Amino acid sequence: MVYRARQRSQLRWPALGYVLLLASTAGTATGLALQAPAFVPLAAGGALFLASDLILAAGNFGGARVYLLDDWVWLTYGPAQMLIVYAAWMARWLVAGQ
Repeated sequence: MVYRARQRSQLRWPALGYVLLLASTAGTATGLALQAPAFVPLAAGGALFLASDLILAAGNFGGARVYLLDDWVWLTYGPAQMLIVYAAWMARWLVAGQ
């Protein structure tokens, strides 16, 4: 996924920050899921969200030809958002129940 571009872009550093944010979010969610099974939907949502952005970046900026690019993005992005919201709702419900 990482390569040296032929031309310098002003979006290089902001894109790096965004990728680091997404990867650390998915990693943190995975760490939480390893400690408490209630966070498994959050980890799955974080991984799918990262995957959707990687597919989008590979197709739009990396020059890769991704078959049905938009479909793959939506098939990962939609469930990712649903799982993240569900995990947040479940966490609130679990905390309120204790």
